[in-house]
Amino acid sequence: MTWEEAASVPLCTLTAWEGLLEGLAIPRGNNSKKTLLIVAGAGGVGSLGIQIAKKILGLTVIATASRGESIEAAKRWGADHVINHRKDLGEQLKALGYEGVDYILNCIDPKDNFDTLTPILNPFGGICCIVYAENLKLGDLFRKRATFVWEYMFSRSTYGVELEKQKAILDEMADLIDNKVIVHTLTKTFPDMSGLAEAHKIQESGNAIGKIALTANF
Repeated sequence: MTWEEAASVPLCTLTAWEGLLEGLAIPRGNNSKKTLLIVAGAGGVGSLGIQIAKKILGLTVIATASRGESIEAAKRWGADHVINHRKDLGEQLKALGYEGVDYILNCIDPKDNFDTLTPILNPFGGICCIVYAENLKLGDLFRKRATFVWEYMFSRSTYGVELEKQKAILDEMADLIDNKVIVHTLTKTFPDMSGLAEAHKIQESGNAIGKIALTANF
């Protein structure tokens, strides 16, 4: 891997891995009868989340994407189905033969979509959000006895707790990439730091696919 490809992996790997295996406590193995919805499946976390969910957890993965190129990217990274997060999620799931999903990894601001996720979550399911928001209607999960969890990959480093666990995760991911089980999702590289503003512009547009890297020549 190039330095840029390697740099694109750790943060999103830790976010997706911790969210799925630790936060939602999804067991390793063949979970093909269980469904995971990844909102923004073509983004940085979503693109690695799809691969972890398929290769490590054996889940049936439904990703969301709204443009032709992002739909193709989500499929390329292993999503079983791709639906449009700009349209009614419940109707699209029913068209695929699903009344709901067992798990949701929400990779966008939940203040924009949380009310659309709770109705499609199966009883005893779980939602993991990686973007902080206040005043979410968690009460809607009560009757389903569902789980809600935040994922923040800097929690361990912020509080100095179990730092070795993140090393173990990244060591395993390195082996998976070396053995071509999982691929990096770097899609654009700027040759120097003059591309920083443009990289932020792409990221903030909501149209970024995979990861963006900049080469720092100090």
